[in-house]
Amino acid sequence: MPNDKLAGLLIKKDSNEPDDNSGVQPLAPPAPPPLQTITAQNNPYDFITNPASQPKKKLFPGGNSLTSRLIFIGGGVVILFLIGMLVISLLNSGAKSLKNEYTSLVLQQAELIRVSDIGVEKARQSKAKNLAITTRLSLTSQQPDLLALAKKAGAPTEPKILATGADAKTDTLLTTADQSNQFDEEFTKFIYASLLKYQQSLKNVYDATSKTSTKDTLSKNFNAVNVLLKTQDE
Repeated sequence: MPNDKLAGLLIKKDSNEPDDNSGVQPLAPPAPPPLQTITAQNNPYDFITNPASQPKKKLFPGGNSLTSRLIFIGGGVVILFLIGMLVISLLNSGAKSLKNEYTSLVLQQAELIRVSDIGVEKARQSKAKNLAITTRLSLTSQQPDLLALAKKAGAPTEPKILATGADAKTDTLLTTADQSNQFDEEFTKFIYASLLKYQQSLKNVYDATSKTSTKDTLSKNFNAVNVLLKTQDE
């Protein structure tokens, strides 16, 4: 019997069961961690659940205040004004350039007609006289259309203005050549050089304009000058 009691005590001691007679209470299980309440400040999903709380984007630099809006709008108006002034300046510059080209062209034409009249009167040989006649007829027929185009471009077309293109040096040259019996040579040389210059002026105006009907008129005049120049090579 005593051995049975001793065995029971040994078995009880080897087990991990608490001894009711020892006065030691078993350990309580650990308490669960406290629940964390997610506030609006640390909620990473607040932008989904509460989109109104997100800061609004600024529509105007510097803020959405009335002053910022006025500054922004005022700056835009100034920029548009400067762009408009630049466009107007470019258009005026182009118009002024075209006007100058037409002025030079009609003055050259008037001078060629005037000198051709001198050739018709003083040329001795048939070649020089025919050149004078055909040049006068060709340019005189072109003159009304060309003056109309020049007038639209703002170039002066009054007869007294066209007369200012007369060069006294040309008159002196031809008078001297006539006195030395070299009028035909000097006249032909002058007409040829002047026609080349006149043709270049026609091309300048042609390149500066975009209107089809104007280009057609200038092209026709350009080709007519080519015909006159070919007579020099014959």
